[in-house]
Amino acid sequence: MRAIVIGAGNVGIMVVKRLIEWKDEVILIEKDKDIAERLADELDCTVINGDGSDPETLKKAQVDEADVIIALTDNDQSNIIIGLMARTFTDIKTLIKITRPDFIPISRKLGFDNIITPAVTASVQTSYLTRGLNILELVNLVRGQARFYHFSASETLHKKKIVNLAFPKDALLFAIYRQKDFLIPKGDVEIHKDDELVFILKETAIGELKNALGVQ
Repeated sequence: MRAIVIGAGNVGIMVVKRLIEWKDEVILIEKDKDIAERLADELDCTVINGDGSDPETLKKAQVDEADVIIALTDNDQSNIIIGLMARTFTDIKTLIKITRPDFIPISRKLGFDNIITPAVTASVQTSYLTRGLNILELVNLVRGQARFYHFSASETLHKKKIVNLAFPKDALLFAIYRQKDFLIPKGDVEIHKDDELVFILKETAIGELKNALGVQ
């Protein structure tokens, strides 16, 4: 996968390091010249000094050849603009960081479904910790080629039994959320429209799983 990450803050650096660990091709764009030069020596990826919302910078990063662009600057407006700008080049998967909760509805109206919200993430983690559950333990289990995939069941899967569905051999459906209910996906369980299906799979099986689920 070829990923463009914009913004070399704490989150940006952690994302870049994780993607490098996963052997992805990473291009990091950072506006501050001194930081960009330092990171170019420290990180095993391409580092571009520039403004990620500038079309010329995105051209330099070859955004039209990327699989995903991740806007992680400290400015919500800039991240939104970066996402909108990237769309003018190509149909690309876009992740944007939004710090202010009141910007989330606006971002969704603009068509951004992949929104990173540090405040929400922190609140969820804190809430689970009060119950003795550490969600970071789950995150740390995702190593090597292991991936999680979340899918909301469409009408085509409604009333179909799991035993009759042909999922890839390297993909396992391990959880179903039906509104507030949690279901163990045994063979005779029927999937309902809008069920949330959670898979664990090898990265190489993602495309095959999407085809099986009818994801475009």
